[in-house]
Amino acid sequence: MDKYISKSDAVFAACRVLEKFGGCTMGPFCPDSGCKEVRDIIDQQPAADVKPVVRGTKIPHYTVEDWVTWCKCSVCGYDGLFEEDKFCSHCGAKLEE
Repeated sequence: MDKYISKSDAVFAACRVLEKFGGCTMGPFCPDSGCKEVRDIIDQQPAADVKPVVRGTKIPHYTVEDWVTWCKCSVCGYDGLFEEDKFCSHCGAKLEE
């Protein structure tokens, strides 16, 4: 699975690498041409549309005929059948056991 960081964090990390080799002295606001080139390259890259994963659990509270269990989402309280579902259909939380 891919991991994402902000563009500003990527620039800061690149400037720290340049600093080790004597190319950056002021962090992401450095006027050094190497840092500016790194900032320009990172700014040209397309940004991913990502959001943090909200994690929740299924809270069983009612069983019908020993084969169907009604559960609630621990995040939003939505009440439903989450037998095979890995995500809450109401709030989108990732449901873990």
